[in-house]
Amino acid sequence: MWYFGGEPLLAFPLLKKVTAHLRETAAAAGESADFAVCTNGLLLHDEAIAWFRENGFRLLVGFDGPPQIQDRNRPLAGGGPSSPVFEENARRAAEAMPTCSRLPPAESGWRRGPEEAQSEQREASWVWRAPTSTYAGRPPTATLPRSQARRT
Repeated sequence: MWYFGGEPLLAFPLLKKVTAHLRETAAAAGESADFAVCTNGLLLHDEAIAWFRENGFRLLVGFDGPPQIQDRNRPLAGGGPSSPVFEENARRAAEAMPTCSRLPPAESGWRRGPEEAQSEQREASWVWRAPTSTYAGRPPTATLPRSQARRT
């Protein structure tokens, strides 16, 4: 199961409930399920990081580019810059979870030149050291048979 679209962490309690249900249903069918969540990182709090780690999730953190692009595209609700929040949350997640990877910058009209590439490495060096997702557009798949799947 791959949780993405909108921001899954807006419904973190529901995400936990759905995951428990899917694990129970898969186990009852003698199957297993893999889970991943794709987040913009802004709501990635310690409880969520710990829960994802404990439950074997793959965590994918997407961003829009260097701070000036990230802040322009995703300002905080009050209008402030989001890049410091994103960088801190994603750094903590990357340190805590071996399955945390970054997604390439979103299609935001951002095209890197040599000067921006150097600036990126200085301003968010941890992001560029994190592995890029190997999903290549394919989510992890649960092995739950379709006949056992149902909406919750």
